[in-house]
Order: sequence, then structure tokens, then C-alpha cells
Amino acid sequence: MSVKKDLLAVGHTALDYIITVDEFPKANNSAPMKTMKNLNGGAAANVAMIGATLGMKTGLVSAVGCEFIDSHYHKNMQKLGVDTEALIISQEESTPTAFVMTNNNQDQISYFYWGAGKEFHDSEVPRDKIKEFKAVHLATGDPHFNCKTGIVAKEEERLVSFDPGQDLGMYSPKKLKEVISNVNILFGNHHEIKRIQDSMNVDINGLMDLGPEVVLMTCGSKGSIIYSPDEGK
Repeated sequence: MSVKKDLLAVGHTALDYIITVDEFPKANNSAPMKTMKNLNGGAAANVAMIGATLGMKTGLVSAVGCEFIDSHYHKNMQKLGVDTEALIISQEESTPTAFVMTNNNQDQISYFYWGAGKEFHDSEVPRDKIKEFKAVHLATGDPHFNCKTGIVAKEEERLVSFDPGQDLGMYSPKKLKEVISNVNILFGNHHEIKRIQDSMNVDINGLMDLGPEVVLMTCGSKGSIIYSPDEGK
């Protein structure tokens, strides 16, 4: 099978409620919202759609509710040419939904309804779909499924990247190490990379020795730091 497509994103598709408040309320209190937007979200879906917008041939492996099919969000994906053949469709649960609140200090609190995302755990990795793509990106999603997918993608000699995002806390040290050992590129902000290093009890050199050839760490307004063998660890 000839590889004709660029990037397969694996992980969540979600409906995002983005909320801003002056400050977070204490327990048993409420706080007024300054703004609220309902956006098409999910890290994997966003990667697939942004990649397609930039001209890449992308695909998506994601767990959604049956109401997602033919929704405005789904039609936008199809319009951009995103391959959605490998969607995992739940007949019982609705599409995952995220509530992200940001205060005046730019601190965030997030609540995530997994819904159809529960289907990931026992689903089979779509090996044939992976074979159609040059690269696989593991985004926020089920740790067990991401781990299985990383193993299959590596077996198929695909480039594998991993960005656990705010789901990082769902990974046990053992599972995190399993995933990282099968990826070529690791993404994370400075908080997440530090948590990964602490969890693995390694410095940046030790982290790269576990598997990733490149570690890209974002640092907010200060930009990003890229660690690679070419640049030196």
C-alpha cells in the first residue's frame, strides 16, 4: 500500500465551552462569567482540521456520539477533506464536552465530560488506516488507546508525535513511559514537561534517552525551546 496521506491525528473531538471569569469561586460559591464561547474543539480534531487547512492530507481517529455525524462540525471536517473513516461512533454516549475557565491571572481550570471517549479503551487500533499515513499524532485521549496506537505506528515505521496536554494526569508513570518510548517527537508546555520529568525521575537528557528524538517545550510568552541531538541536549 502506497502512503499518500500526511498526518493521522488520534484523540479527542470535543465541544468546547470557553469561559472567562475575574476569579475562580471558592467552594460552595459562584462567580459571574465575563464571556462564554461554544467552539469546535478536541486536540486531535483541531490538529486534523488545522493541518487540512494548511494543505496537508489529514485523518482523524476519535470517539464521538452518533449525533456528531452530519453535524456542522463533521461537515466542516469533510469540507476540508479530513479522512473520518476511522471514527469510533458511540450509540449510547454523546460527543465529549469541555468546559475551560480562565481567570484574570490567566490561570485555568478545566472540566471534561468524556462521554463517547469511553469507547477508546476497548477499541481496536486501526492498523490499516495508520498504514495510509506518513505520521501519527497522539493527542489528548485515552492513555491505553494512545499507548496501543503508538506501538502499532512504530511497528509500521511511522513518525509518531505525542502531546498529552491536560490529560497528562491520567497517565500512570508506567503508561507514560510506555507511550514515550514509542514516539519520535514529544510536545508539552513547560509545566507538562517538568511533570513528565518528575514522574520519570529524569532530566531532559534522560527524557530523550527514553525515546523521543525531539522534545518541543512551549514557554508561553517566552516562546519555545527545542531539544534535539542536532541542537544538543
